[in-house]
Amino acid sequence: MFHFTINTFLLISLILFGCASKEEKSQLIFNYQNTKCKIERLLQDKDSIMRIVLKPLKSKIFVLEEDYYNKTTLYEERINTLNQQKYEIDSKYTEEYIRISQKHEQKHGHMITPEYQNQIDRLEKFKNVQFSKFDKELIAISFQRDHDTLLKRKELQISELKKELKHTENIIQRHYEEPVAVLELQLSELCLNLKKLELGKEKESINKSPCKM
Repeated sequence: MFHFTINTFLLISLILFGCASKEEKSQLIFNYQNTKCKIERLLQDKDSIMRIVLKPLKSKIFVLEEDYYNKTTLYEERINTLNQQKYEIDSKYTEEYIRISQKHEQKHGHMITPEYQNQIDRLEKFKNVQFSKFDKELIAISFQRDHDTLLKRKELQISELKKELKHTENIIQRHYEEPVAVLELQLSELCLNLKKLELGKEKESINKSPCKM
């Protein structure tokens, strides 16, 4: 009895899946293509709405960020110029220190003379005075940059627009998530039936252009 039941089940399965009529196969192929096309069109609609709705926000952010960058660059250029001047002063100091020391050693060896010490002290003083001047300017520029109300306003505007952009993206995304998920579940079931009926070639052909009826 058990053996007969299994054979009966296999026979029914063969009738249902192995010997489907042309009409049934055509309907299955049509359903697959129709579902696949619906998914593709939903995703295209989502992308289209994303572009239309988000483009103005992205444009505003771009303009603000470009303006913000240009203004901060002015500060950075001034800071870089002062740091470069400090570097040049330090290089000249080092060169002069070496020149004085070598000249002194040729005449006096390693003995420190008052004249040599005075030369080094004057050199150190010159460097320190220059560094102090540049450092004061650097502090002033950094303070000005950090307390620039226009920059701070732009930072806030950029931050708020980015939050709005993300929020809008999430709303659009959620709007399409459920219908696409339902269709993808249906498509998965249709794929199994296509596989059972050995309609893989038809499936691949549809996948290339699902909305081409």
